[in-house]
Amino acid sequence: MNATLLSFNGMRAKWLIQFPIKFELLNQIFMDNTGQSSFQEVQAPLQKIYSRRAIYGGTFLGGPIACGYLFASNFNAFDEPAKAKKAWAITAVATMVIFGIAFLLPPKFPPYILPVIYCTLASVLVQKYQGGQILQHLNNGGTTYGFWRTFGIGIAGLAITLLLLFLIGFSLALAGVNVD
Repeated sequence: MNATLLSFNGMRAKWLIQFPIKFELLNQIFMDNTGQSSFQEVQAPLQKIYSRRAIYGGTFLGGPIACGYLFASNFNAFDEPAKAKKAWAITAVATMVIFGIAFLLPPKFPPYILPVIYCTLASVLVQKYQGGQILQHLNNGGTTYGFWRTFGIGIAGLAITLLLLFLIGFSLALAGVNVD
């Protein structure tokens, strides 16, 4: 269902098109003392984005590769392709660092600690670099992708991560490196 969004003194409100109230009528009713209307029509964003919670969940399931995809997708939705490219570069470095740390951890190290750490870091970074835009997007009537799409991206990120780990292990075995 389409919605027209109106802003009244900075506050957003959804008015469904079904409503018989005309925008021009609202402008006349809510004139301020300078003769200017307090209402502004705001166009709802067409692009969908991933919420902070979705990025956390997708990152937990799919690792840093899924996180990079979700970050870059949001930056592209916010029309910031340079930041999307930068997100992919950071993803590549972060993936190598996380793999390196994972190989150096002792065998008895709890396996859930590392994902919790990088998921929490991802959540903090989403809030810092996209939090305001996500909030503005949602306040303007924008929508987010659903659970199943995020789940699928997480599974794809997990598959890519497992493939990379297999290739690294296979390469080390071919080189004669003992990884016990």
